[in-house]
Amino acid sequence: MGTQGLVIGVDLGGTKMHAAAVDENGTMLHDEREKTLPEEGADAVIGRIADLCRRITLQLKVPHDQLRAVCVGVPGGVDDAVGMVDKAPNLKWEKVPLGHRLSSSLGGVREIRYRT
Repeated sequence: MGTQGLVIGVDLGGTKMHAAAVDENGTMLHDEREKTLPEEGADAVIGRIADLCRRITLQLKVPHDQLRAVCVGVPGGVDDAVGMVDKAPNLKWEKVPLGHRLSSSLGGVREIRYRT
């Protein structure tokens, strides 16, 4: 692993989530999937995203401080400036502060990005 660190991309869907880690060259190093289970609520889903990220870093034996960023594709509207999911009908989410909650769950990852 180079000095740029690891980036994890997460495709968050209504039924499953898929996370993949890439290095600074964009080479995929490892991926994992898990059920979303949105009926358990936003905190449980965010916890599963964080668990996926932790499992990937453990699998790759990458120190936590080399997790440079987590990028999340969300099925709904996102206010990227504040990391707020405005509305994600498939997840039954409204006004969920995904950025703050995920960063806190991951111990303050420096960068959380979102895309719809």
